[in-house]
Amino acid sequence: AVVSTQSGHYGRGTDTGRARAFIRLSIEKQCMQQYLELITCDSEVLSKRYKDYAFLRDEEKVAPFIKYLLTLSAVPFTCFTASFPNITIQYKLYIVNSNKFNAQSTANAWVLLTGEKGDTGVYGLPKGESIVSLMVSLF
Repeated sequence: AVVSTQSGHYGRGTDTGRARAFIRLSIEKQCMQQYLELITCDSEVLSKRYKDYAFLRDEEKVAPFIKYLLTLSAVPFTCFTASFPNITIQYKLYIVNSNKFNAQSTANAWVLLTGEKGDTGVYGLPKGESIVSLMVSLF
């Protein structure tokens, strides 16, 4: 989720760019240590995704690193989200009226997207549409 919200911005179209964006944003949101703990506790994922000599597979190096990351939570970072003051994200809403995807409805429906930075306000969904795109400015 963290990476997918930022993947459409300049310089983030490559795997390396997405990894850098993920690292900056997860440190800013103070959840990097939680992500690393989740990744390192699953030995099956580690063996499939990482080489034997990878940093994440070395428990003696990862454990102190996670402790160092915990100290970062005392310091507020705005290294990433402050860099994009006018960021806009496109959301696609998939409307399911029954157990059939393309079933249409004549009912009036509204949606309100909300998060840390505010909300979109109430948005009326068009009748008979199965997919709706919303452009949301975060700041």
